[in-house]
Amino acid sequence: MTVSLAMQRYAAEIYRLQQDHEQVSLSLLGSYVDSSAQAISTMVKRLGKHGYLQHEPYSGVRLTPEGEKIAMPSLRRHRLTEVFLVKVMGYDWAS
Repeated sequence: MTVSLAMQRYAAEIYRLQQDHEQVSLSLLGSYVDSSAQAISTMVKRLGKHGYLQHEPYSGVRLTPEGEKIAMPSLRRHRLTEVFLVKVMGYDWAS
């Protein structure tokens, strides 16, 4: 099964959010991915169907170990971009 960029993006956001939350609510996820409730629900179902996350209705979602693996490429790209902007381009890390 091919993992789409959208699936990676959602998994990466869930990964970031679950660092501070036991369960990531769909409304919290929605505020970070800037998508409609219907789009979020559809993606959560798709990720769950493929075994990338566990969804507890009315509690939230949490990535499985497989879900964490698909989140990593997106997280790495983001972090590499941050490092490039700070070290090569001279931007302030806090900006």
